[in-house]
Amino acid sequence: MTKRDVTLFVSYARANKVLAAKLLARFREQVAASKRYRYRFWHEWRLFGLPGGIQLFLVLNLALFAVALVGLRQLILWKAGARLFSYFLAACGVFAFSIHMWFIAAGHPEFRSPVSVTILAATLVLSLVQLAVTARLK
Repeated sequence: MTKRDVTLFVSYARANKVLAAKLLARFREQVAASKRYRYRFWHEWRLFGLPGGIQLFLVLNLALFAVALVGLRQLILWKAGARLFSYFLAACGVFAFSIHMWFIAAGHPEFRSPVSVTILAATLVLSLVQLAVTARLK
């Protein structure tokens, strides 16, 4: 009998790292004897094959967050570059949808839950609406 994969993602704050490690150790002990399921943990940075592991992944996310904050300020104040940033942000949404669909098509189960698919679809729709609205702005 082949075991069915169950993929888990555990998110925790750095301050709770010890508690999370204890929880995961106990969880692994409890599910180790499962005859039907094989449990594995999902790490986003492994999907992208980043050479720096989680450190590079976190640095990239922090940089993207900083860019988003600067762009948000430009949009709110409708300063120079606001329209360009709006196009960029909408393109990022379309890209995010596309890369996640590529992962699903490549056989990665991480994004197949109904909530994930709904969020991805909403991201695509909102990004396309944003592109249309930005194009009509003067």
